[in-house]
Amino acid sequence: MRNVLIFPMIALVLSAAGSVAVRASESMPELDGFLPEVVEKVGILPEPVPGDELAIADAIEMAAERNASLEVMKAEVERSRWQTATAWAIIMPMVEASASYVRADHEDVVEFDMSSMLEALGIPVPEGTTSEPTVIRRLDNLNGSLSVSMSLINVAGWYTIAAAQSGDKLARLTYEQVRDQIQSGVVQAFLAAMMTRSVIDLQRSQVVSAAHHLDFALKKFAAGSGLKIDVVRAEADLVKARQELLNANLAYESARDALGILTGAGGLPVPSGDPQFDLSSSVPNGRDQIDEAVSRAVEIRNDIKLQQAGLDLAKKSYGASWGGYVPTLVGGWSGSYQFTEPASFGSVDRSRWNLFLNLSVPLFRFDKIGEIKQKKLAVKVAELKVDEARENAARDIREAERQYRTAVANHEISLKQVELAREAFQLVEAAYLAGAGSSLEVTDAMRNRLASEVGALTSELRVRVALVNLNVALGRRVQDVVR
Repeated sequence: MRNVLIFPMIALVLSAAGSVAVRASESMPELDGFLPEVVEKVGILPEPVPGDELAIADAIEMAAERNASLEVMKAEVERSRWQTATAWAIIMPMVEASASYVRADHEDVVEFDMSSMLEALGIPVPEGTTSEPTVIRRLDNLNGSLSVSMSLINVAGWYTIAAAQSGDKLARLTYEQVRDQIQSGVVQAFLAAMMTRSVIDLQRSQVVSAAHHLDFALKKFAAGSGLKIDVVRAEADLVKARQELLNANLAYESARDALGILTGAGGLPVPSGDPQFDLSSSVPNGRDQIDEAVSRAVEIRNDIKLQQAGLDLAKKSYGASWGGYVPTLVGGWSGSYQFTEPASFGSVDRSRWNLFLNLSVPLFRFDKIGEIKQKKLAVKVAELKVDEARENAARDIREAERQYRTAVANHEISLKQVELAREAFQLVEAAYLAGAGSSLEVTDAMRNRLASEVGALTSELRVRVALVNLNVALGRRVQDVVR
């Protein structure tokens, strides 16, 4: 999960772009003075699909609030909280109430005639003396009970609650890490969209330039001073320029589509504004500064916190396993009440209550042996993952620092290449218009100029992306770096 989320489209456009401010959709270029057949071959040029403007700060904020993947992660965090609440039920008091009603088909009674026994003992029995029947079971019987019990000593339960709390923390850290990755992807999609918009402008100028050369070649050929091969080459250059303009428009839509998905805005948002980068955190330079940056980053990076939370969870789960061998003590109170008339036998007191303690001492549980071994190994694995995360963090920072400095150096070279390519094109074009050069030389110079300009845009984008990646590797959040 440490890798930045980048759509395949973004990775593709990184090979041919940079970033400048978005311009309004342009109309058909002016072709005054061109031959009608040239104007016809140029035709109607594709234009970017309109959409709602979106600033980079708003895009980053919208991603945290509306991204579909983050909505799933938020639900997972909420579920983990309720799992923690469920774990607390292990030691929380339990209250139960019950009621019972029985309707018999008849009463069960017993009559005890003592006259025969009294006569046998010589005791006179008064005349008219009769004994009342004894009711064993009455026709209606309604009673209720209430019980309260609570775990007083439950080591396994205590560790289970702690493990649930660690799981909740793990879910929250996972959400934060995914959020940071998505926001980093938003920045890259935003910059990629701005870059492809700039490429569209370059390709439109390339179409106009190719049309100009075709017009000149046709006029020169018609005058008898030009070659047919020059016309064919100019037509091929125009077709190629139109195709590359179409590709640039499609790449622009793909970049905007990715931005709309990442931010949850949907549609094809139009990146607006000029992203500003906070450079208050200087780029580490040299071994000592990098080591110092690594020491700070390991304390704040989410991926390391995530692994540490996993280690804490493994330890708590291990404690819950061996806690199954510790005696448990449960205490409680129970009471009952007889609502209907009690039977003749028994106490006339309708209410009863009692207190109880239940001590359970586990002596041997074979199933716990393997479980404890597994949980102990899980702790060891989690410890190794923490160490690995720290090593990866140090490597990521060093690699990000190297990529940033490489991107800066390459951008400086690309700017110089643009200057040379433009100067070379001007010289070749002037020679061709003067009749001292060939159309093939113009075509090559035109392609070299376009390649150098796109390369400059690409290198500028790489510098910005590398700067973002470096700051993220140092543990800073995206919204603190890009404004």
